[in-house]
Amino acid sequence: MQKTENQLNLFERLGHAAKYENSARLQAVIEILKDGKEHTSRELATATGSVAIAQDINELRHPLNGFKIDCEFRGKTPAGRNIFSYKLEGREN
Repeated sequence: MQKTENQLNLFERLGHAAKYENSARLQAVIEILKDGKEHTSRELATATGSVAIAQDINELRHPLNGFKIDCEFRGKTPAGRNIFSYKLEGREN
């Protein structure tokens, strides 16, 4: 099936995202976040084995999946890396 120009423009703006229902990787992240608490990138990576938590969060926020996930900057590690925490706020669809 050929995609229309509008569909192509939409995909270019939104980028790629795996569908939550079909992705064990995204399901693993949500399983941790479902407790309603804040979790750092490191905590999520350790618990899920993901090496790209920020990408996972972006895919979960994508309109295809519709999760509302808050992100807060928490400071820096002694090595100078940024520390972020994530908290699940709900789902739009």
